[in-house]
Amino acid sequence: MKEQQTEGKFGRVVTVLKPLRDGDAGELRVRIIERSGARRLDIRPYVKTDKYTGYTPKGISLSLEEFDTLVSQRKKITKHLTP
Repeated sequence: MKEQQTEGKFGRVVTVLKPLRDGDAGELRVRIIERSGARRLDIRPYVKTDKYTGYTPKGISLSLEEFDTLVSQRKKITKHLTP
């Protein structure tokens, strides 16, 4: 999936990773964004409708430190997500 390398509302796209979800309602896309010299992991829905095609404001943007904190809790998260 190729994405334009331009400065937009969320920042400059550095790279696009494999979507976490791809369905009829749209995709949950994962990108690395650079904004004001800082890079962040950006995860947000990408929708395609008759009225709008693009990213929604509903999503999450994590710094490397925030991402590391999340990953360090993987076992606990998995435990609570597993019935």
